[in-house]
Amino acid sequence: MLPDTSGGSLTIKLNESPLPTSLRFQACIMLVMGNEETGADQSLMEVMINIRDKQNDLKVRCEPSNHYIHPLLTEHIYTFEVETEKVTSTELVFEFKTDYSNSWKIKEFGISWRPLHVDEHRWIR
Repeated sequence: MLPDTSGGSLTIKLNESPLPTSLRFQACIMLVMGNEETGADQSLMEVMINIRDKQNDLKVRCEPSNHYIHPLLTEHIYTFEVETEKVTSTELVFEFKTDYSNSWKIKEFGISWRPLHVDEHRWIR
């Protein structure tokens, strides 16, 4: 479990050999109400997911990188799917950020992944 925050990061190690160049990730977050005195409850929240190559500290392109949550429910697990191309690192750092850091916090988050096969690949633009 992570401390309540408006964001955080998680590092995963890829043990595939050879390393697939395209991956699909399932990300999940759990939100909790932060400071209830900060104002009105928003009905829509944007969650940004950034992926970095840990070895070279380079950004890995993922699509989509922004996700919108509606309605906002406390202690509810929200899931998002992102795809990457041209992955060359065995360690990736996932960074999660929200746009409402005063009233909602990310309590926990996680990642699962699998390689993409040619027949299920969607092009990233």
